[in-house]
Amino acid sequence: MSLLLGGADGFTDKGWLKDTQGRLIGGEDVAIGDLNHDRYGDIVVGHSSDSYDSDVELPTKGGALGVVYGGPSGTSGTLKPVWINQDTSGVPGAGEHGDGMGSGLSIGDTDADGYADVATGLPGEDLAGVTDAGSVLVLRGSAKGLTGTGARTFHQNTTAVPGTAEKADRFARTTALLDANADRKAELVVGDPDENAFAGSVWVFPATTASGSFSFGAANVGLPGTGARFGASLGGRR
Repeated sequence: MSLLLGGADGFTDKGWLKDTQGRLIGGEDVAIGDLNHDRYGDIVVGHSSDSYDSDVELPTKGGALGVVYGGPSGTSGTLKPVWINQDTSGVPGAGEHGDGMGSGLSIGDTDADGYADVATGLPGEDLAGVTDAGSVLVLRGSAKGLTGTGARTFHQNTTAVPGTAEKADRFARTTALLDANADRKAELVVGDPDENAFAGSVWVFPATTASGSFSFGAANVGLPGTGARFGASLGGRR
């Protein structure tokens, strides 16, 4: 993935994004937000596939987030790019092939502390022997950037979350973080278009807690439910 900086004369190509070992940072999804509250946008790249780039294995088992911090020249000269996956300290779970971490990225401040947080789906996550049930992970921003400390994970077997984890649900194919009630805290919205034989459904988590979460599908808003794949795309991303 390359970085293009806007300016009075148009775009300036700042070159390819690379990690500290010179390996290209790329993936299938991207989001930008101020994770460390320094007023520069940070780039989060979702690398949801277990793959190789330039014949060099990346630390992306089960999927990962590549984080490149922003700075005066486009990228930070002090905070180095990092890879974060389920094998990173503090992140719940373990990196397993096919988990799909990095799917459906979204960025927003969930606790009004001034640091943007990151939500990512793990639609291929297995739960208690249920294959590809799926889960969602919320990682917190901090003065030092994105961290596994205080990370939260939710799925359909989490207490107070509507529904039950089932094979091939692929919960959290999509996510959105947005402040729907203007309380300065972004709510987490999760989409699962594969739910109930592809009817699809959407879950809302107030301030990224399971308590008070609710779900609805196409039929609840007056649309045909059969094969609707409701939740396949979510607005409100930023």
